[in-house]
Amino acid sequence: MRRYIPTEFVSRTVQAAQHRGIDLQPALSDSGINPESLSNPATQLSPDDATNFTRAVWAITDDELGGLGAAPVPRGTFRLVCLALIHSPDLNHALKRMISSLLALPAMTPLTLNYDPTTGTVTLGLRGHRPDEVTQLLIELAFLLIHRFAAWLISQPLTPTEVTLPYPRVVTMRLPFTEDSLAHTPHSMAHPHA
Repeated sequence: MRRYIPTEFVSRTVQAAQHRGIDLQPALSDSGINPESLSNPATQLSPDDATNFTRAVWAITDDELGGLGAAPVPRGTFRLVCLALIHSPDLNHALKRMISSLLALPAMTPLTLNYDPTTGTVTLGLRGHRPDEVTQLLIELAFLLIHRFAAWLISQPLTPTEVTLPYPRVVTMRLPFTEDSLAHTPHSMAHPHA
């Protein structure tokens, strides 16, 4: 089964970058994505389209968070974190290593990441800050990345029991958690943490 990615991820990334003064129109052009297609919710991107867009964003910003974090994330950082995680004996150890690795990333300073091995709960704390649009996007992408990477590490699907987010839902926004294995996961909004 071929997976597709909603254009919303790219559209929100372009908008978030604009809030930070970064023009990602060249990334759309370089990756062959028609900017007008981003406003059509029925349009979906192939994984290759999304990968090419991400690489073009990295080339423009020289930052693995595309200029959206609290500080730049040097290219190659995600690879180093992955190398630290893939040799973990189990998911419990991998999540603990991930949290300890993220402490070294200045881009993560507005967020705290905690893992409770007794419940399997991963929590992103906001240190009392109200998340803006950019932080909301980063929170959603972080959850999606943690979910997909953890499932890949253990070679089996993971179905969270609940997803909570620390902001009210925007009516036009589709959460990435409503796709695939997260489709039937209860989620709620406006909590003090994610």
